[in-house]
Amino acid sequence: MRLQAALSLDLWGHCVLAATHLINKLPIVVLANLIPYEVLLGHKPDYSMLRVFSCLAFAAKPKRTKDKMGLKGVPCVFLCHPQSQKGYKLLNLLTKHIFVSRYVTFEEHIFLYNSTSDAQCK
Repeated sequence: MRLQAALSLDLWGHCVLAATHLINKLPIVVLANLIPYEVLLGHKPDYSMLRVFSCLAFAAKPKRTKDKMGLKGVPCVFLCHPQSQKGYKLLNLLTKHIFVSRYVTFEEHIFLYNSTSDAQCK
């Protein structure tokens, strides 16, 4: 996943977490095509929060600014779903800081680090 998304090597741990999250929510042959999440917790997983790995995302700014014409969201790259909280783990493109936010708008067709993205082809 890291190579396909063209992310740097220091983000490989987040790629592993994203892959593990997906594997646990998909049927596997070893469990007779049952979902590991369902076997462990007794109910089907919620797929509504799944997003495309390494897509462009805009996290809502936590504080209001006086500049009404400024950015309404922080440009980020979606990394994975955190295990201990509800939200999305994001890499801030401006500060290169990793944080978790629940209020995110996704552009699932734009990949900044991939040379074949729609954004760079136009």
